[in-house]
Amino acid sequence: MTLELERIPDRIRLLRRNCLVLYRTWWTMHYLIGIIGVLAGGFAGAAASNAPLKPWAWLFGSVAALSTGLVTFLGPIQRAERYWEAFHSIDHTCLEYEYAEIDLHTLLSRSRDTRALLLGNPGNRDIAKGSSVTPDK
Repeated sequence: MTLELERIPDRIRLLRRNCLVLYRTWWTMHYLIGIIGVLAGGFAGAAASNAPLKPWAWLFGSVAALSTGLVTFLGPIQRAERYWEAFHSIDHTCLEYEYAEIDLHTLLSRSRDTRALLLGNPGNRDIAKGSSVTPDK
């Protein structure tokens, strides 16, 4: 007995792949910027007490401050976590659809929920549908 798998629509497969790619991108940015900041801060401290490197201490300090500001302002790890959650949500939904646990209507509905999660509005699916309605505050 063979199991016939349902084919995932291309747009939903693209959404799943993009969630994973964007998760990896934001995760990498978080650690790359963070490591650069830590190293620059260490070099700034060392340069301040080392006569030949003292003229460069300002540059190292500036890079450390800029890196800290970017990690704080951009919040790359929070964005990465959002894409990670969205990826797992849509990936599991696709798995359920492939094995006929859910129908196409449910797959589309859950993909809308995933898009709403990515937009930062998990409680308001109207935004993911393209509606101009804004959530009440």
